[in-house]
Amino acid sequence: MKKKTIALCGLAAVAGLSLASCGTDTTGLDIYINYQGASGITYQGASAFTNTIEEKTYTTGVLLPTWQAFSDNLNIKFRDASGYTTDADNDTYNLVQSKGYVSDTDAKQKIDLFYNTTANINKMGNAGDAVNLVDHLDEMPNFKAFLEANPTIRKTLEQSGAIYYTPYFDGYNDIERMFVMDTQIAEKVIDTTDLNQFDTGTTNGGSNPSKNVVQSGSYQPYMGDNNYRADAIGTDGKVEVSVVGTDGKATKAKLNVVENIIKQQNALLANGCTGKQLAEQFQKYLKDVYGDLVGDGKLYSKYSEVFTSISAIYTPDDLIALMRVVKANPKLITGDGTKEIETFFPRGQANNRVDNIADMLQLWGIQGMVSEKEMLYFSADGKLRDAATTQATYDGLEYLKAIYKEGLILDKFWDKPASTSGTAYLDKYFKKTTNDAEYGFMMYDYAAATTASNDMVDGVGTDPTSRKIPYSSKGIMPILPPLAYWNTGVNQDSTLKATLVRHADENRTLKSNSWCIPTTSDNIADAIKLMDYMFSEEGARIQDFGPEQYWEDDLKVIAGEESPVLNEKTRQMLAESGKDFWTFMRENIGSTHGIGCERSKALDVQATNSYGQIGLNNLKTAIAVGVVNSSLVDKVIGTNTWDTSVPTAGYPSISADNQAKYAGLTAFWSSDKCSDKPAGWVMWISQDCDDTTVLGTDANKASYTMATVKEQMSIKNEIYLYQYAKSIGDSAIPSELQPTN
Repeated sequence: MKKKTIALCGLAAVAGLSLASCGTDTTGLDIYINYQGASGITYQGASAFTNTIEEKTYTTGVLLPTWQAFSDNLNIKFRDASGYTTDADNDTYNLVQSKGYVSDTDAKQKIDLFYNTTANINKMGNAGDAVNLVDHLDEMPNFKAFLEANPTIRKTLEQSGAIYYTPYFDGYNDIERMFVMDTQIAEKVIDTTDLNQFDTGTTNGGSNPSKNVVQSGSYQPYMGDNNYRADAIGTDGKVEVSVVGTDGKATKAKLNVVENIIKQQNALLANGCTGKQLAEQFQKYLKDVYGDLVGDGKLYSKYSEVFTSISAIYTPDDLIALMRVVKANPKLITGDGTKEIETFFPRGQANNRVDNIADMLQLWGIQGMVSEKEMLYFSADGKLRDAATTQATYDGLEYLKAIYKEGLILDKFWDKPASTSGTAYLDKYFKKTTNDAEYGFMMYDYAAATTASNDMVDGVGTDPTSRKIPYSSKGIMPILPPLAYWNTGVNQDSTLKATLVRHADENRTLKSNSWCIPTTSDNIADAIKLMDYMFSEEGARIQDFGPEQYWEDDLKVIAGEESPVLNEKTRQMLAESGKDFWTFMRENIGSTHGIGCERSKALDVQATNSYGQIGLNNLKTAIAVGVVNSSLVDKVIGTNTWDTSVPTAGYPSISADNQAKYAGLTAFWSSDKCSDKPAGWVMWISQDCDDTTVLGTDANKASYTMATVKEQMSIKNEIYLYQYAKSIGDSAIPSELQPTN
């Protein structure tokens, strides 16, 4: 398909909408965007940059291509009001606010658009220093239509009915993080038919047999005695599931029902076994269940695609079984039987990376762990719930405890050494750029950050010849989530109904930065026009991908949406710059800044390493065609469904006295677990604990136990959950918390 010719002014940029009238170019528009002191609307590089597409050399202060296109299309002259004298948003705000919202280099230059955190912008609005956009919505047809289509976002933006900024989304209603696998390892242990290549040594699973999976079978079947529960089995004795077919569209596939592989493995482990025996058993299981779908012209060309392809249809038990087989066969994978494969690990040594281990709970259909708003989620009855006070969450912790005991999670994943690194484990296990580099199998993280590890095959990072498994068509990439039981409905007795579904629970929503119009602006009309332009099709595409000359001639369908694709010349400039994708786009093209706009789902795919793109596009396509369900903002307008994302703002304040009443529960789940010793949920899954074991100290400096946590669940619900639910609406209040007057 060819690129659409999009009118610059006066014609529809989005179906049914028109752009604001063309600019008058009276006083010009003074824009203050300062991203980390390094980028904004003009080139800020220390040395000149030659743009081969435009055959133009950019020096400091020259308007970047994206902003030149905006200027040309809207007939508005832009002036850079930033002196790039600060590198942190709060410092920028304090500087600009103290000067009365003028340029930090020219006191006569009044700022018309100011970029900062939304918290600071709301502070400006509440002080009367930012323009209320609600008063100008009739001049903003594109943004007005967005608000009408997304009432929850509008409610989140509003401060006493006023809106001071247009929202920024780095992928609106888009999956944010995902499970990422070294698919070459999966191929090695699943598709190797010569069983003599597998491990037969007495240390099966590596050089640390006390943590060795083949020494124990702590994890018990999630699906039951068989690979699928009885409610999923049809009258023909098979299970029918939705998959992405060979034509890229949704279709159905039927699977055979056999004894659960975890049950089979546990019986084998109880008597002692080798890595070879585990692999042989697992390969037979895959043939028994999926064999009818493998072969020329069929859904899968090889068995590893059950896990790694766009048509993946594995279960949580299948995945844990695969992790066991990987763990038990280090010689096959690394060439050294004394090594230990790290089957699941966080990115590095930081609190949010420790949290990623708890994010694994979604493997077993647990909601709320990846919520954008603390641990809140909507249950299938439309009520607001808190994963911290939901029993299913604690049941899920038992699965984590079991696989940690088996050595399937990085030992001491919470460890905080004297010198920490936020990428320590990514570098060690995926990038292999450290002196103690080893092999790792899976993470839960962002696609672009993790799959950049594949770049070493193109000469970045460790020499690829040091890798025992050479890259082929795949590498380190995202995979589809497993088929698990999620509470998607309500039974006649008002209990929640679990359904077998693939669901991506983590949804990108409102980010915490944007831009606003200071009330001191002397060109509010053009500022309004540019703000609205970002919510038109043309404006959004240029903001993401730069002007049209940076695109290929044809638009392509990526992640289910029609999108520009950066052309070869643009990519060549990116490669020669030595910068990562986002830095290059911001600093050299002027795109992808976190101003009020909605970033394309397809841009995230293009920002990802070519190997990683395979998996990311697989996942987003599976979501687009309805095979994988995903959480969305305003999934059903006016109704809070089980897969509706919880709003991120608009809640009442909880007093310190009330927060103190459930401080132990808060401490159990608080994001402060990167430490020299385990605490809270980390201690619960990694140590031998009971209800009376002290798990840490809360904000009141009081010790708490699991008994404390259980006691405080109802207290937190009565205070926190009730107030938060009521702020959303009475229909969101759980029935057990409704007033009885």
